[in-house]
Amino acid sequence: QEIWTKEEVNLVRSLMLSFNQADILAMARILYNSLMGIPDPFDHLDRYVESISNPPEENLWAKEILFAVDMDLASLEDFTLQEKDMICALTPPKCEEAAGADAEIIRSLLDKLKGGLSIQEKIDAVTAARSSMPTVTIRKADEAVKEWNEGFKKLRNAVKGSGGILDKAAKNMQLLLKERQVRDNLKIQKTLKGMAILLRAVAARFRRLKLDEAGIDYADMEQMAYELMKREDIREAVTETITDIYVDECQDVSAIQYAIINALTGGE
Repeated sequence: QEIWTKEEVNLVRSLMLSFNQADILAMARILYNSLMGIPDPFDHLDRYVESISNPPEENLWAKEILFAVDMDLASLEDFTLQEKDMICALTPPKCEEAAGADAEIIRSLLDKLKGGLSIQEKIDAVTAARSSMPTVTIRKADEAVKEWNEGFKKLRNAVKGSGGILDKAAKNMQLLLKERQVRDNLKIQKTLKGMAILLRAVAARFRRLKLDEAGIDYADMEQMAYELMKREDIREAVTETITDIYVDECQDVSAIQYAIINALTGGE
């Protein structure tokens, strides 16, 4: 039986009033499965939830949004290569000039973004790059050139057009700075606090049910292995008998698996 404080009861009640049972179950299942792939899962969840009311630079949720934005912007290098690959005998001079200008603008933008800019400075840099990319209009051309130009326009619009990479990146970052978003973050934080309380109770109940049946699942094996590796005596006993570890498809390991490997290898 879980004993909750009055504040915890109110937070769970607020969650229950905000979503129907099916949605809460679905969210709890997704969140639980995600957490089980992370070391110290509920400590991580608590840090995540508490950080939501922090300024964007200290907000773990905002950091994830910024990471996604950075990944999108990093893909701009591929865009310039695709533009370069499209240049051929059919390319109108205006388009070739635009491709050269695009490459220089994108290169300059990516260099600026490496400089530890604030969110507002990133927005300004992205917006300036988007507005600097030249507009190209081809009025008279044969069918082959028109067909080529349609592909060229489509490629460029995916970057500079409405809803393109640059536009989306600027809008996502702008959301983080809006006063309304700050208020919304407090509402989200309240909901997630309720979910965290409920999920802890569900996880504890699930753990007891498994223990009653003398059973564990794959997530338990990983979490237990990680907890054991946190103990210096056990870690030393294991590493004394193991000199090398081979990890197949290491790029696909989860955070908890990486933490176990890191403990076994001493971070080397």
